[in-house]
Amino acid sequence: FTTTASKSWFSQIRDICLTYNLPHPSELLSLPSTKSSFMSNAKKHVIDYWEQKLRAECEPLPSLEFFKPNFMSLSSPHPMWTSAGQSPAKVAMATIQAHMISGRYRTE
Repeated sequence: FTTTASKSWFSQIRDICLTYNLPHPSELLSLPSTKSSFMSNAKKHVIDYWEQKLRAECEPLPSLEFFKPNFMSLSSPHPMWTSAGQSPAKVAMATIQAHMISGRYRTE
């Protein structure tokens, strides 16, 4: 669905490349890389962008005083989740720990 007020596809691609600190589209066309190397590079840049953005948003929130955003990763789960395994009891404990870390667990 496009309208006359919307940007062209080429402008949108350029804006996405600028947002995620990817090479300019003209550079990508002049020096093409393999699909797998481009995809891995794009994935790395997109994950880096969102991790930085989320860390910046988390930092000033007082409810997240126990959350350490520098240890957060969007590419792998927190050890709290991986250590829970398949045990329903451990998953329930991990859920409570996550609520405590996020400041959403009521102790009253």
